[in-house]
Amino acid sequence: MFDPSALLHPVVTVKALFAVDNNSRGADSTFRGVSGENREYHIKKSTSANQFSPLSESLGYWCSNIAQVKTPTPQVVRLPDGEFAFGSEILKESAPLGKLESVRLEHCATLSRIYVVDCLLHNEDRHLANYLIDLRDRTEILAIDFGRSVPFGSFPPPAPPPRGNTNLFFTRWMAQIGFDNEAASDAICRLTDGDGENLNDMLERLPQSFFSGAPALLTQLVEWWETERLARLRRIAEILDIFGLGI
Repeated sequence: MFDPSALLHPVVTVKALFAVDNNSRGADSTFRGVSGENREYHIKKSTSANQFSPLSESLGYWCSNIAQVKTPTPQVVRLPDGEFAFGSEILKESAPLGKLESVRLEHCATLSRIYVVDCLLHNEDRHLANYLIDLRDRTEILAIDFGRSVPFGSFPPPAPPPRGNTNLFFTRWMAQIGFDNEAASDAICRLTDGDGENLNDMLERLPQSFFSGAPALLTQLVEWWETERLARLRRIAEILDIFGLGI
C-alpha cells in the first residue's frame, strides 16, 4: 500500500520519454518515462481527448489508498519539455490480468474493493488489462488506470453503477468467483469517513496544469466529495444488495 502523501513528494524529473503501443496500454497511457534514478513510469499527460487524465489518475489513486486497494506507486513527474504529468511507477515483475481465466478466488476481496472505488468515481473502463497481477505472488492484484473516471466526461457524474467495461467485467468475474461482501462493506465505510479537507490538501498540491485551465474544478471536486459522496456510497450499497450480495 502506498503512502497517501506519495503524490505530495518532490516532483520526479523524467529524463527520457518513449511512446508505447496504445493497443496494449490503453487510450490514455501513451508514454513510458525514465527518471535520473532509472525508475520507470507509465505517463499520463493531458491531451485533447482527455484533458483531465492526470487529475483523474491522482484522484483515483488517492481514493484507492483510502479503500485499501493496492496500486503501483504514484508520482507527479516533470517531462523533458517541462510539462507536468501523472506517473505510475512500473512494477518490473507484474503483468495485466489479461484473461478471465486468471481470476482466482483469492482475488475476490481486492476486486470487490476496486469495484466500490470505480462506482464512486464513475470509472467506466475497468477491463481486465486495468488490473495488474504481481508475478512474484499471483494472489496479489493491483488497480491501475483511472483516466476515464471523475472528472472525465460529464461532471458531476451520473449515478452509479458505471457501464461499459467496468460493468461488463464486474458481472463476468463475479459470476466466476463471487463477491466479497465484507471487503466491499469495509471499502464503503472507509470512503464514507474520507476527509474533504485532506482531498483539498492533495488537490492544492497538484500542478495547476492538471486542471487544464479550469481552476474552479478544484473547489467543485471538493464540494462534490463533501455533498455527493455519501449518497453515491449508499447507492452502491443498494446496487450490491440488488445483486443479492447483502451489503
